[in-house]
Amino acid sequence: MKSAPPIHGWPRHCVACGANADGTANCCSKGGAWAGLCEEEGDYSWEEGWHSCHLDEASTHYHQQSGWCKDERVKCNHAGGGRTAPLHYRIDDYVAVLHSISPSELYNQNLWMEPADNATGSTLLYKPGHVIEFPDFTDALHYVGVKIPASAATGITTPEKEELMPLLTKKLLARKHPPDTLKFSRHLDGVQACDQVGNPVANNDGSQLGCHCCPRGAGRQSRLLQQWVALRQWKPYNCPGHPALRKRGAGNTSAVACDCETPSFPC
Repeated sequence: MKSAPPIHGWPRHCVACGANADGTANCCSKGGAWAGLCEEEGDYSWEEGWHSCHLDEASTHYHQQSGWCKDERVKCNHAGGGRTAPLHYRIDDYVAVLHSISPSELYNQNLWMEPADNATGSTLLYKPGHVIEFPDFTDALHYVGVKIPASAATGITTPEKEELMPLLTKKLLARKHPPDTLKFSRHLDGVQACDQVGNPVANNDGSQLGCHCCPRGAGRQSRLLQQWVALRQWKPYNCPGHPALRKRGAGNTSAVACDCETPSFPC
């Protein structure tokens, strides 16, 4: 098997597309950059190969990043439906992120962030590196071969996610070319959701009342979120907490090393 091609940046991550017998472009087909890498136990799937050569068509599906949701059929940690193939790309620039201390098993396992913009005033920067992107948590579980819990039909709870996240991380890092960062582009979190009777889900802590987008008339709105998750090298409650973290420099035009001289964990 030939060595894997490099991961290329957004928006085109297939260097050369081949074609199937019917003429459909696919990165895995003969003449494609991933030819020979999409067989069983390979680095890519044929579905990924198709998407890599049809990003203009796929982008409206993959990149409904954040936004309001009023569809009760959209469940917590399951907003993508559990079957969407990932995007692979690389970002070697620093991006502005938000990070909150939230003592929990999820927090101890991985560095969780949300994208920020200049309007937020965030001074925290992160370099994603090799990114694997899914709409939501269950799509990632399906991709690595972990059975999606039956509870996804009503919304995966935080305790379930805490149990499954280490397995997901382990399987992603066991790939021949492991990603540095996991991204969720349309994540429904419990703090943004309602239960089956339309009440806010305070913690999504295992309640059997369900967890989904708040319907019209519920008195609150649900937002689908973007999340960045660093898959390795996270040191919770340390400064710097991760080698890919930086701070904005003077004039917000540069990235400078974490000084750790003030109480500004993790940078």
